[in-house]
Amino acid sequence: MPALLVPILAQAVALQMGDRTELRVVRDEIRRDLEAETLPRAHLALTWPRSNLAVGYAPSLRYAPIDSPSTRERRAGLVPDQKFSVRHAADGSASVSFGSTRTNLSLSQTVAWALRNLYQEAFSGGAPSSGGTAAPATPGLPSTTQVGRSISRDVNWGAARSGITLSHGLSTNHTLSIGLGYDASGGLGTTARRFYPLIHGPDASATVASMLGPRTQLSSALNAEYNFSEVAPTTVSLQPQPFLLTRSWMIVQRETITHQISRTLSADIGAGVGYARNEDVGQPPVGGVLPTGSVGLSHKTSLAKGMLSTRLSSGLNPSLNSSTGKIDWWYTSDASIGWQGDRWSFQLSSEGDISVSSPAGTNSRRLRGSAFISYDLRHGFSADFGTRAIWEQVNGRYTILPSVVGFVALNWAMDQSLN
Repeated sequence: MPALLVPILAQAVALQMGDRTELRVVRDEIRRDLEAETLPRAHLALTWPRSNLAVGYAPSLRYAPIDSPSTRERRAGLVPDQKFSVRHAADGSASVSFGSTRTNLSLSQTVAWALRNLYQEAFSGGAPSSGGTAAPATPGLPSTTQVGRSISRDVNWGAARSGITLSHGLSTNHTLSIGLGYDASGGLGTTARRFYPLIHGPDASATVASMLGPRTQLSSALNAEYNFSEVAPTTVSLQPQPFLLTRSWMIVQRETITHQISRTLSADIGAGVGYARNEDVGQPPVGGVLPTGSVGLSHKTSLAKGMLSTRLSSGLNPSLNSSTGKIDWWYTSDASIGWQGDRWSFQLSSEGDISVSSPAGTNSRRLRGSAFISYDLRHGFSADFGTRAIWEQVNGRYTILPSVVGFVALNWAMDQSLN
């Protein structure tokens, strides 16, 4: 009975529901498959003046291949696809805040669980998400980098994060933010952890944001994290082998300045230095200092009764590789252009990631891009069609062959206040 009173006593109750149903053709040098997938989702949020609670659920129903079995099962490391598969994802979050006009303290907790298949997610555009704050993150930079997804296998995956954030206005133009947290993520069970290593550890950050003028902002940030990992051995043996214990930590100091050059054009540039250290239990540690940096350019302007947006960016930053449990330095480059009108819209984007310094000895590269056109059908419905491309390589071996995906999809979304 007390649990039933929670939604009633909430100041605001919001329900978000939606679905994306996609028909696609996946093609690489050894296969051409027709697939269908639907991704329904539901997210319920309860809000009070100083706290909120949210839960979400997002299954994935996939039928592939529709036309005929492909030759993909002949590839080493791959298992044959099922005709019909169902995967699930659920998440939850809770937060509470205290404070005054200048100072705010917030506590948060997020949890997530999913039945995942990284190889198939690469072609469908990402992991299922209910739209909640704790939804499973699509593998990628800058938070974690997941490579080596050449194994098509369903595994149980879980994640949790506890955090505390203090924000204080030092003056009219200066704000201090301090954060502490603890993260844990990985496969649930011994078999799953061989594909998703268990990684957990604390992190901390401190940021001072300063307004240098009406169009210029400077951000000074110091970030640190420490991780414990249990990674499956890479050597092949007929006997069961214990997991390898790995410790890694990094600290990064960065200065970033953002300037509004004109009404339609803005630029940001960042520079700093980072130190990363990786240590396998029983082995000497490996570490080093490398520069970090980023540069970006954004442009927005009105065009043909719509808004045209362009973004170019690149950077060199350390990132936790969730396949190896070690800190790698990655060079990233992204470009996108999009136009949003009353009912029509289009977007063209590309991104590339290259590991330039890896203590695990892995040389990883990944390219992906997409182009699509969308039309708003009104009443919460929209349709889109387009293409995706992906290519991924680790140590000179393809984990994802150069692939092209053509798709057409119908979307539906609804936001409803329940009180």
